[in-house]
Parts: sequence; C-alpha cells; structure tokens
Amino acid sequence: MAVSLLAVDFWFNRKLLSVKVIAEKIPYFALALVFGIVAIKAQASGDALRDFAAYSFHERIIFASYSLFGYIWKLVLPLNLSALYPYPFRSNLIPGYFWAYLLATAAFIYGLYIAFKNDKRIFFGLAFFAINIGLLLQLIPVGSAVMSDRYALIPSFGFAIALVFLGEKLIKKFKLEPFALYLVVGYAVLLGILTAIRTEVWQNSLVLWTDVIEKQPKAVIGLNNRGALYNQMEKYELAVVDFTKAVRLKPDYSEAFYNMGSAKKELGLIDDAIRDYKMAIKYDEKIYQAHLGLAVVYDEQLKFDQALAELEIALKILPDYTEALTNKGVLLGKTGKYENAIESFNKVLHFDPNNTSALVNRGFAKYFLKQYNEAIADFTQVIALDPTVTNAFINRGLVYSALNRTEEAVSDYKAALVLDPANSDAYYNIGFVLRSIDKNESCLAFKRSMELGNKTAEVYYKNNCL
Repeated sequence: MAVSLLAVDFWFNRKLLSVKVIAEKIPYFALALVFGIVAIKAQASGDALRDFAAYSFHERIIFASYSLFGYIWKLVLPLNLSALYPYPFRSNLIPGYFWAYLLATAAFIYGLYIAFKNDKRIFFGLAFFAINIGLLLQLIPVGSAVMSDRYALIPSFGFAIALVFLGEKLIKKFKLEPFALYLVVGYAVLLGILTAIRTEVWQNSLVLWTDVIEKQPKAVIGLNNRGALYNQMEKYELAVVDFTKAVRLKPDYSEAFYNMGSAKKELGLIDDAIRDYKMAIKYDEKIYQAHLGLAVVYDEQLKFDQALAELEIALKILPDYTEALTNKGVLLGKTGKYENAIESFNKVLHFDPNNTSALVNRGFAKYFLKQYNEAIADFTQVIALDPTVTNAFINRGLVYSALNRTEEAVSDYKAALVLDPANSDAYYNIGFVLRSIDKNESCLAFKRSMELGNKTAEVYYKNNCL
C-alpha cells in the first residue's frame, strides 16, 4: 500500500520529492516495515520458509519471472486456473526454456519505461500492478506454491486500468471504433463463461483437489489433501494411492507419511502404519500427531509402556494436546492407575471444560474408585452437554446398579438402547441387574445380548436360562 500511494501521487502530478509528500508517507512505510517483518517471522515459525535455502538467488529470479508472466497471462486469458501452482522444478534442475521468462520480464520493464514516457495512465496501471505483485513473486520462497490466483486480486485493479487505456489507444490507432463494442462485449462474455465454468471446481474439496492434481500432477499438497479427504470418507485404499504418490515426489513429506500411516492402520496394515508414522517423525520431530498414531497402534497391540512413551513425547511437543491427554488417561485406566488417569482427564477439562470424552472417562475411573456420586455427576454433565453419548447412559447405569438403584439403572440402559438398539452391553447390563428380580425379563435381555455377539451373555444364558 505504501508504495502504491506514490503511484497515486504520480497520477495526480504531485511532487514526489516534496517535504509534504515524503512526510505523509513516513507512517505508512513504518507500518509496512513492521508488518513485513511480522509476516516473515510468522511464515518462518510455521516452516513456510524452510525451502528458502534450497534455491539459489538466480533460481528465485527465474521463479519471479515465471510468476510475473503467469499472472499477466492468466489475467488476460484465465485458462487452466488451479488452486495450487507448485514450484516447477527442483533446485539445480532448471529446464532450459525457463530462461526465456527473463525476456518476458525484461519486456514488461521496457513496457513500463515506454508507458512512463508516453502515457501516465497506462504507466500508473502497470506500476500499480507491479508494486502489488512484486512482493508475491517468490523472491523469498514461501510455502509450496510458486504463485496463487488470489494474489492477483488487488494487482488486477492496476492491470485492468492499463488494459483499458492501452485498448483505447489500439482501437484508435487501428481504427477499430466500429468493432470496439463487439470486442469488449465478446471479451466480457468470454470471461463470464470462464468464470461460470471455474465456479464448478469449487463445489467441494474433493472436486477442487482432483482438479489441482489433473492440472498439476506434481502438486504434492493436492495429493496429500485429497488423500486426507479419502481418509475422512473411509476410502482408505484410494487415500494410500495418493499419499504414496506424494511421498515419491517429496520423500521428506512428513504430513503425507502420517496420513498414510493412519490410512494403513484402518486397513489393518499395522506394520506398514508403524513404519509410516516413524518416517513422519524422522522428517519432522515436531509432528505430534504421528506420536499419537503410534500410541494408538501400540495400545491396540497391548504394548502399554510403548504407547505411554509416545504420548509423553506428543505432550512435550504440545502440552495442551487434549486428544493425547485423553488417550493417556484411558491408557492409565487400563493399567489400573485410576488416580493418575483422573489427573490426565482433569488436564483435558482445564483446557476444554466441555470435553465429553474426558468427562465420560473420568466418570468411569471414579466408578472403579467407588467415588459413585462424583461419577454420576460426570455422566450427568455429559448427558446435559450431549444427550446422544450412549456410553454416558451405560456407565451411569453401572453406577446406579452398584448403588442398588435398580430402576434408575434400567432406565439408563434403555435410554442407551434408544440411541443404539444393537448395543449388546446395554442388554447384558439389563439382564445382569434384573437377574434376581425378574428372571424372565433378565433372560430375554441376556438372549438379545447373546444374539448381538456378546460371549459373556451367551455363557450366562446357557447356564441359567435354558
């Protein structure tokens, strides 16, 4: 903005070197400097600048020329737009034809010079465009995109101004006045059609990232993001295909390794999942999600010590990682360390007071410690926050049963069955609490639990109901 104001002053024929013009710009340049430094530090803290050293200065000049040409071309004729444009080559692997983009930049600079000499309106437009696109040309590589369509929004104002006045000159020079209206309307209709077509790509994330991959097959972020969507859709085989392509193109892509590990875990490929999680950690020691993934796998393998160790590492990286704290509490509960489990759940609730998972599990730990009233309070709070949490009803029913509050226990088990009619545990618990009160109803409940696959219910039913 600060430099753009100078271009505006030029438009209005102000003296750029006058004390007044310089003095009024000082606050703007000071703010620009401060926020520029903040932006660079923010990008660096998020690892967005980590590829900076990978490219030499002359390679970054080529990127800038490539992006400048790309922005101009797509503003004139917006074809093959993409939500992501990856770096077109790796360091020290510059395709020969990329040097030609330097000529395009030289031509643009020469056009600025000609406009400055002949038409300040066109010069203003081109200068406004150049000023606002200049810092976005990846002279300092940020992230994994060499350019981005959205970056052209504000610069396009200047480009449009230059295009209008240049078009006016060309129409007069070549005596195209009779056709000018048709040219302008035709161009506007073309842009409208292209816009309508482009909006279809943004209907959902899957369509968007598929479009990116079709146009930019080496866009590893596109592959990773589509794979993550496939994970959410439980299409794990398709997800693995995308993640595999991503890590082949970028062998140190830790996030893709983590996501691939999660997909393989769901497919039952446990050894492969462990290997992928470890690869993610190898390339990014701060990827706490991979440590949680390993912990979950180790927990399923009953390797509780290893699982706990991974959770501790994740919590060192991110102390308020509530999912890891919850898993740690559950793991401690499995090993009978209920007091320690409750401490872990308390930490979760410190960061997230309405975390229903932590409340349910804390209530369950209190049940084992026979802190029945406190357990009931936790389960009741969960039900108030989210009356669809089946386990809250089942677990509160267990507490009521321990307190010989049979009617309340049965009521909670039946409430659980309303939410989940195929819950074998709820039927088993009804059968258990009624076994000495109403044998017929108890046996019916045990039979239904047995039919739903509960082996304990099957044993009781065969021994006591037949």
